[in-house]
This record gives sequence, structure tokens and C-alpha cells, in this order.
Amino acid sequence: MDLTQNIQFGLLYLLTGIAMVVIDIATDIGFCLLEASGVCLVGFTTLGLIGVVIGSGLLAREYF
Repeated sequence: MDLTQNIQFGLLYLLTGIAMVVIDIATDIGFCLLEASGVCLVGFTTLGLIGVVIGSGLLAREYF
């Protein structure tokens, strides 16, 4: 992969991960208040954080 492809993939993973975390937190506030448990925070937040880490890693590898 060339430089621009790595940057594009890095940004894609990063933005997708952030979006997943934000969506999950928003839905958890709605649904988990009924359950009053932290179990719901697993799911998308975990996947989103993995995406953020992968995206950050790809970008960092290109810039540093």
C-alpha cells in the first residue's frame, strides 16, 4: 500500500471507531438507564475502540 492508501484506511478506521463509540454511548444512555447496568457498554464501544486504535496506528506509522 502506498502512503495515501494507508492514510485513507487510517482515517476510515479512526472515524468509524469514533462513530461507533458515540452511537453506542447514545443508545446506552437510552437503553441501559432502564437496566441500570454497565454490561451494555461492551459491544460497540469495544469494537469502536479497536477501530480507533487500528486507525491511530496506521496514521502514526505514516507520520512518525
